[in-house]
Amino acid sequence: MQTVSSDAPAITHVTDSSNDATAQLLSRRALPPFETLRAFDAIARLGGVRKAAQYLCRDHAVVSRHLRAIEDWTGTKLIQRTPAGSVLTEDGIRYHRDIASALELIARATVDLIKRGSQSQS
Repeated sequence: MQTVSSDAPAITHVTDSSNDATAQLLSRRALPPFETLRAFDAIARLGGVRKAAQYLCRDHAVVSRHLRAIEDWTGTKLIQRTPAGSVLTEDGIRYHRDIASALELIARATVDLIKRGSQSQS
């Protein structure tokens, strides 16, 4: 069994010392909490905080706090609140496109792992 040290550097391919800031931004520490990503993804896909909260089985206030947290984390407004509801900003559209792809990869990898685990137990 392979173990992974939490002390291990997240990026090993950055060698130029002038890229230290870039390396820091790309490190795992640059990842917002996963729950905030899930909440933002649900808000973007479903078109609002209340719908996302229902989908995630969370109180809408919790999902709203997750949205605020990811906006604070990134320093970017991702949702424009309007009388008609919430709409993604241009930055929100781009960010959602990128994280939705990443979340889909994680979901596929997890399903594949579950399938392999089920097959090996048979």
